[in-house]
Amino acid sequence: MRHIEEQKAQLKNKLFQMRLYEVALVAPLGGALYFLTFGWRHAAELDGGAPIVLLGSGGLILVAAFFHWLNWRCPVCRKHLGNVLNPKYCSKCRAVFP
Repeated sequence: MRHIEEQKAQLKNKLFQMRLYEVALVAPLGGALYFLTFGWRHAAELDGGAPIVLLGSGGLILVAAFFHWLNWRCPVCRKHLGNVLNPKYCSKCRAVFP
């Protein structure tokens, strides 16, 4: 019984860490979206600034999407959890999350 409680605690810690990493993606992703929508005005003042804004913002979005794909996995079977914001269980291995 104690072993099961330890596993639940480890699973809860891992899920908290995964959510914390996902929240940390909000700032760079918000910055990238800001530059994509409003950066064109400022980039027009620079010579060749528009491609830099587009590449930089697009690169941030790609890095964030790749990190999400690597991070958002079941701690038990390591399969991707999909686009569920607060999963209660893994749809692949049926592991229940605390």
